[in-house]
Amino acid sequence: MRGEPMNLSPYWLPYLPGRLSLLHKTRIASLDADRISPAEGEITVPEGDIISDTGELTWETNPQDGRVLIDTPRQQAIIGRAGERQTTHLRLSLETPFAAIQLASLEDAPIASASRLLLLACARVANTDQTWVDDSRQQPASWGHAPVRIEPVSGTITLRGLVGATCVTVQPLDGSGQPNGEPLPLEKNAGEYLLNLSSLPSTPWYLIQVER
Repeated sequence: MRGEPMNLSPYWLPYLPGRLSLLHKTRIASLDADRISPAEGEITVPEGDIISDTGELTWETNPQDGRVLIDTPRQQAIIGRAGERQTTHLRLSLETPFAAIQLASLEDAPIASASRLLLLACARVANTDQTWVDDSRQQPASWGHAPVRIEPVSGTITLRGLVGATCVTVQPLDGSGQPNGEPLPLEKNAGEYLLNLSSLPSTPWYLIQVER
């Protein structure tokens, strides 16, 4: 592999970087072909921000303010630092320094018409007294002990484009996916529904139910 780390060339071809899968659909067509395709130089991957050829994945590379956006009919996500970003059905104003927010349909239907959605809001998660070798937090120095502790996510989420919605509720879920309290109605404003995460019990999971 010419001395390159394995994770930079997952296709066993040094000239095909791992970033290729962020841009195009990839697969192995044959393990016994007469020649290797694509040949070196046939495919290039742009430097900097990447937008997939479907437009469903945006990978921002700014080291101080980079984000990942996923925007598909049945799942959408905003992953990154504090600030404002949006997808088709999800607009986020994040106060927590770094978090991952995901919205997914729980039915065989797109987010726009589904009646049950799962909302994930996750920041830092670690065992009690867990420590790291350095600030990169890639290698633990000590795994610590139970219980697992989570950093609450603060910010405002706006759900939009929910076709025919007359009422939208949110219900926090516990670690077993069971309801933790009663469903709470979201504030409606010009056809959009506002969710203030800071006012809800701290949990990574919320059930969103849409009435029509």
